[in-house]
Amino acid sequence: MDHCLFNIKGTGCLAPPPPPPSADATIQFSVGLNGVNRRDDTETVQTLLNNASARTGVPKKLLKVDGWVGPLTVGAIHEFQKAQFGSSDGRVDPNQKTIRRLNEISKLTPAKPPAVPAPPVLTPRERAFEVLPLATLWVSLASVHLNILLSSFKFNGGKIADPTAFNTVNTHFHLDREPNKVEANLQELIRLYGLILRTFSDAQTIFLDGPAVANSPFADAPMGGFQLPGTEFHRITFRPGFVNCGPNTRSAMLVHEGAHFVGGINEISHFAMEFPAPDGQPQGKGNVRNYAQLLTKEAMRNASSFAAFAIHAATGTDHRYGAADITK
Repeated sequence: MDHCLFNIKGTGCLAPPPPPPSADATIQFSVGLNGVNRRDDTETVQTLLNNASARTGVPKKLLKVDGWVGPLTVGAIHEFQKAQFGSSDGRVDPNQKTIRRLNEISKLTPAKPPAVPAPPVLTPRERAFEVLPLATLWVSLASVHLNILLSSFKFNGGKIADPTAFNTVNTHFHLDREPNKVEANLQELIRLYGLILRTFSDAQTIFLDGPAVANSPFADAPMGGFQLPGTEFHRITFRPGFVNCGPNTRSAMLVHEGAHFVGGINEISHFAMEFPAPDGQPQGKGNVRNYAQLLTKEAMRNASSFAAFAIHAATGTDHRYGAADITK
């Protein structure tokens, strides 16, 4: 398409033609397929092709400006020529139409990159569904832990055969403070965690979005709402502050609110926070015992204990996600 100027005898190229006016980029010899391919000329063409790519999108891929003519550079010349002229020979010749068009395009304003769409803004309820699988895993593993412990306790005639497994539960529910009710309390915990799993399985119906309220920035659930299907109390509400919490904190909140929801009416409330670990602070009007001091009946009615034990049983570590650092 572009051609070298031959001397009269046809034995080779003449001296380079005079450069085009002003600041146009020039080459002395041909670049591309069957070209002379001097390094400085090649770098000029590669730069012009990259400029065209930025302004027109053709060629589609940027070239490494290395002065070497390989299949990528020849391919880019073909692509540019076909887009501009409808045909191609894969070569750029001095002061011919390909380099003139490359120079013209280089003077254009670069095309703006396509705008990157903003990530979707998720509602609090949608953020709850993001972590529902993790919360479900924690509660499932807590249930397995309790069932194994109960089976072992029965098999060994009411004796603790695995102190480590028992201590994981005892850290959060203090079953040793009611030694005559260990079996019954294990059964009750198994029942409650089972109801939390049922709640999670019906999350499409139970989980709702709600506006910000002063005394509940993240989430809340009516105590015993599970027992009241078909009423306004049969829901767990997620509020605007919930979206700013990290995944572990959100998962812990799901278990916490699930415990409020599945107990009896006004049964599972707040007696002590799980923070700061390990002792926690008393919580709720008139409560004076911290997390480590709770009586068994208090711990089994303390929503924070349900979340902390589920995490402990699932991970093997007494992590207490939430108020200490809600970004986790």
